[in-house]
Amino acid sequence: MEVPRMTKPDVFQGSVAVAETARDKASYSGFLAGLFETDVRWDLFTSIGIPQMSPAALDFLERFKIALIPLDPERVDSEGELPEPVLKTLAEIGAFGIKIPRRFGGLELTQSEYQKVATLCASFDASLTVLLSAAQSIGVPEPLRLFGTEEQKTTYLPRLARGEISG
Repeated sequence: MEVPRMTKPDVFQGSVAVAETARDKASYSGFLAGLFETDVRWDLFTSIGIPQMSPAALDFLERFKIALIPLDPERVDSEGELPEPVLKTLAEIGAFGIKIPRRFGGLELTQSEYQKVATLCASFDASLTVLLSAAQSIGVPEPLRLFGTEEQKTTYLPRLARGEISG
């Protein structure tokens, strides 16, 4: 039995026919699908608005701005250390307890309030931003708050919030 020879155009046409047959005929209504179908669904986006900051958060933000005044970012970069007086002031105003609950001596700011503080800090000094960000997220306070015993929380969260110990 002789097998017919196929030319490149024949192979291409056959491949296209197989692909078209296998194509998913379902219609998708999501945003990404719309991009591929040249039908962008802007109605899928809704604005949740920007939450207003609480009076306590606004007060902290003002005190935080004042605490940053003596900080010289270029000096921090050249010396590789944050000045002790600045760290002391930040501890006094509660900067190490931004997300720690009030009942443990923290400020208990919301995530959006914390982000505004972090944005201000990042516009001023990267080193301080890393320090405060770690203290609010990957450091000891967050896992302790989520998974610690009541005794551990009572013992350590107030000290972390005051900046007495770092984690």
